[in-house]
Amino acid sequence: MTTILRFAAVRSIAIRCLLFGAAALVACSMLAAADWTGFRGPHGNGVADDKQAPVTWSRNQNVVWQVDLPRPGNGSPIVSGGRVFVTSVEDAEGKRRSLFCFDATNGKQLWVRTATVEKKYPTHDTNPYGGTTPVTDGQRIVVWHASAGIFCYDRDGKELWNRNLGEFEHMWGYGTSPILYDGKVILSTGPGKRCFITALELSSGKTVWETDEPLDGDANHNKAGKYNGTWSTPVIAKVDGRDQLVAVDEFTAFVDGHESIGIAVEGQTECSAGFDHGAL
Repeated sequence: MTTILRFAAVRSIAIRCLLFGAAALVACSMLAAADWTGFRGPHGNGVADDKQAPVTWSRNQNVVWQVDLPRPGNGSPIVSGGRVFVTSVEDAEGKRRSLFCFDATNGKQLWVRTATVEKKYPTHDTNPYGGTTPVTDGQRIVVWHASAGIFCYDRDGKELWNRNLGEFEHMWGYGTSPILYDGKVILSTGPGKRCFITALELSSGKTVWETDEPLDGDANHNKAGKYNGTWSTPVIAKVDGRDQLVAVDEFTAFVDGHESIGIAVEGQTECSAGFDHGAL
């Protein structure tokens, strides 16, 4: 089993004591240290702080509760302040994309908020709709539903703001997730005909900065006929004492606002310096 909790194989989520996969799902303790606030966890590195977490589990072992979700999906659950947040779609065509909130102690559904798209978008069989992970600062929960938009809610499900960032269509679907940094929501969008990385104000959703990623070919293939697309979630890395934002696709790496153009050669990337759109 992989270290990240996925829903492609089963249509349920479970509280597995203090840790299930890489998602620190609180069961026995409501300590803030056990919160798992986004994809790859509170530090963005996939490491849980809680040293008491079990390292083995199954459908029966270390299960406190289990609930069914409407459809399978590749998004991971997050946990904050005794609540579990996870995405799922509510129809086979992926037109109703939802964020669910559960009580971490007993699995009771507290609320669900749904965004819609008007048409069925393509995706891969191994990447069902609902392939994104929400993120939270403990008070606000941000979720990206690709073509349905990005939404921010409070802990009780009240919508605080939303943004339509455009249409994202790819034969293999979507799967990137937002992260939080210094009062900003950072999102690497795509894949699709237009992909960009953006920073939005967490408080309002207002764009702080936005930079297009160069596209060689169309959404699905480059000019050489090779596959195009990325499902990578950005990371914040400290280099020489300075925080840097890194987001990568097949052709572009953004490092602290600098764009580097790269060409993939047998799994390796050769990069050249680009331009600067602004600091974090």
